[in-house]
Amino acid sequence: MFTAPLNAAILDDADLTARIWGILNGVKAPVSLVLSSQFDPFDTNAESRIAAVRSFAAGPAAVAAFRTDFNAFDLLCHGSFSGAIGTGGSMRHATAAGKQSFSADPTDQSPSVLYERLGCWWRGSKVARVHGRSPAPICDCAICNGRHIDRFLTRQDSDEAYAHGVLIWQRWVELLVGQDSMADRATFWKAFCQSRIDEHKLLSTQLRRAKPLAVRPAFKAWAKLPA
Repeated sequence: MFTAPLNAAILDDADLTARIWGILNGVKAPVSLVLSSQFDPFDTNAESRIAAVRSFAAGPAAVAAFRTDFNAFDLLCHGSFSGAIGTGGSMRHATAAGKQSFSADPTDQSPSVLYERLGCWWRGSKVARVHGRSPAPICDCAICNGRHIDRFLTRQDSDEAYAHGVLIWQRWVELLVGQDSMADRATFWKAFCQSRIDEHKLLSTQLRRAKPLAVRPAFKAWAKLPA
């Protein structure tokens, strides 16, 4: 397998991206695409960047999305043969050689937690902060076993938080790959993303938030772009 690390900002240059796809399509081996960015590669220009990687996945090369997040799901709907989702935030994108990965709050040692209802990863501290005195969701996965998801607050909770996340997204990928065709996968995924956007609005109302919970740009794009 040929690993192709790519600075996500390059996707903003359509001509350069097309040339890179042309080169990679000529590689006589499966290609694992790894996007690099300090934060989520799709926080900027989500629609155009997602459309660009979809076009590569649909091309002649055998493409896998590695070191990513639910971009792996999206590309499984548009031609890729595999994907690898990172457990922690730093494992869901790469950083440029010689660069250190930044953190919005280096003092926060709580792990990344997959919030099933919203379809997003939050720091454990954010789950606890957003819910405040309201009870956080109970999870029925084998790791949580009926416990609340606002308990992941220290670095020592990382292993359980990561295992919880894997168990949750495995449920989703089984539904995704169980669709009858690639087109059915794409339709399912588009509806799934819209449902998570709707859940952000509903939870904001339930928690009586003055400021609605923000939806990741990637989810907005996946729900908006053609299936």
